[in-house]
Amino acid sequence: MKYWITFDQEGRITSMQNGLEIPEALRGEAMEVEHHIDPRSAYVENGQIVILPAQPSPDHMFDYRRKSWVLDDAAVATRQRIAREAELRRTDWTQMPDHPMPSEQKAAWAAYRQALRDITAHPQWPHVEFPSPPQFEKDNKQ
Repeated sequence: MKYWITFDQEGRITSMQNGLEIPEALRGEAMEVEHHIDPRSAYVENGQIVILPAQPSPDHMFDYRRKSWVLDDAAVATRQRIAREAELRRTDWTQMPDHPMPSEQKAAWAAYRQALRDITAHPQWPHVEFPSPPQFEKDNKQ
């Protein structure tokens, strides 16, 4: 079985077809390869198939112009927002008016939650560490 791939100017594989002969529509535009190639795992450079290096993290995208992985700030920001929202939901109990918590602890939790909400205004957003939750000898969580 033969495989035919097409690719763009940056080397990104745009299509792959198989067959004994090159499809008429691809004549002059396709490159023959020996085996099936997952277009997400390789690119073409100087007429050769190059396997992508391992992805450093789910927040990285492959830049075909640079031929390297780059950190995708939008993906990091989305992940950070999801984590922040989960932490706010996890600590909702601290702001219930009928919760028997000392007022100084409730104020500390309120400040922590506000710091979570304000984190997107940090100059290094989204590459920031979340604030630490308040620590007490015993949270009065019930």
